[in-house]
Amino acid sequence: MKHLAILFLIALSINGYAQKKINDKGMTHQQERMVYKQWDKNKFTPSTKVLGVQVNPLWFVVWGMHPNYIKTDHRPLSPAGPQTMRIGLTTAMKTTTDNYKKQSDTLNTTALKEYTVHNNIYEPLWDLYYSKELAPVINSTPETFLAGLSPEARQYLIDTKLYERHVIKMAELKERLNLSRSAVAERGNRILYYHKLMLQYRSANEWWLSVRNHVPKGLSIKKKVDPNKESLNLDWTPQTDKELAEKVVREFKYIN
Repeated sequence: MKHLAILFLIALSINGYAQKKINDKGMTHQQERMVYKQWDKNKFTPSTKVLGVQVNPLWFVVWGMHPNYIKTDHRPLSPAGPQTMRIGLTTAMKTTTDNYKKQSDTLNTTALKEYTVHNNIYEPLWDLYYSKELAPVINSTPETFLAGLSPEARQYLIDTKLYERHVIKMAELKERLNLSRSAVAERGNRILYYHKLMLQYRSANEWWLSVRNHVPKGLSIKKKVDPNKESLNLDWTPQTDKELAEKVVREFKYIN
C-alpha cells in the first residue's frame, strides 16, 4: 500500500510537470516579430554581448548559420511584407475597378442619352402633331390619288402626265420621310426636317387638288379640239410635199 501511494505521487508530479507552462523568450520574441511587433535585431536569443560583440555560442548555433535572416524583415505585415503588398495591391485594384465602373456608368448614361436623342424612342411633337399631318404621305398609294374621279377624268390625268408627276413627288416625300425617321440625327434637326416635309406635302397636295378641280374644264376643251383634228388631213407622205411644192410654183408663176 505504501508503494502504491509513492507511485501515485510520482505520477501526479510527472503530470504536473507536463502541464507546466514553457516560457521560452526565443519563441516569444519570434512570435512577436512575425505577428505584430517591430523587427528588433536585439531580441534574437539566446544572446550574450560583451562590448556589443556576440559571445554566446548558442546564438551562433541557432542564428549564426542564418546571418541574413536577422538582417531581413520577414514580417508578413511589414512595410514591404507580402501581406502588406497584397493588401496594397488589392486596394489599388479596387480603386481602379471603381474608376472603371464609374467611367462605364458614365459611358452607359451618355450612350443612353445619345440613343434617346438620335433615335425616335419618344418624340412628343411627332406623336402629337407631325404623325397626323404627314399621315397622308405615310399611307399614300398611287391608287388613292385617283379616288373619286370618273374613268374619263382618270384617263385624262394619265394622258397629260399630271398623275405621273404627282405620284413621283409623293413617292419622293415618302422615301425622305422614312429615311429621316431612321437616320442618326439630333431630335431638333429631325423635327425641323419633319416641318419642311410637311410644308412640301401641303404645297404638292394643293397643286394636286387644283389639278383635279380643273379636270372638267380640260375635258371640255379637249372635246372641242378633237372634232377639228378629225377635219384636218394630218397624214403626211413624200408625195404630199411634192404636190405642195408644185402648187406653190404654179401660184408663183400665175402671180408673175
